[in-house]
Amino acid sequence: MRVFAVHDAEGAISEFVTSPDEGPVAGIVPRSGMVITEIAIPDDIALTQDLEASAEGFEAIARQYRVKVEPRMASLELATNLNSDKRE
Repeated sequence: MRVFAVHDAEGAISEFVTSPDEGPVAGIVPRSGMVITEIAIPDDIALTQDLEASAEGFEAIARQYRVKVEPRMASLELATNLNSDKRE
């Protein structure tokens, strides 16, 4: 199972979305100010097909963990090798 955490800029988790390993990734749109990140489940948390037990596991993750958020900044580089005709 693939697990995605919905979290804020500081990594505080508000909810989870799951998707089958071999299935399509769930299409979700986070609320404003939230980010979606695929996470690995910690070894000490057991997730099963039992929804109630899994819900307890997800609640434990949200209480005990944060998503490590590393700032990323895209940058531009000069496209000196492009043919000028292609940019027009």
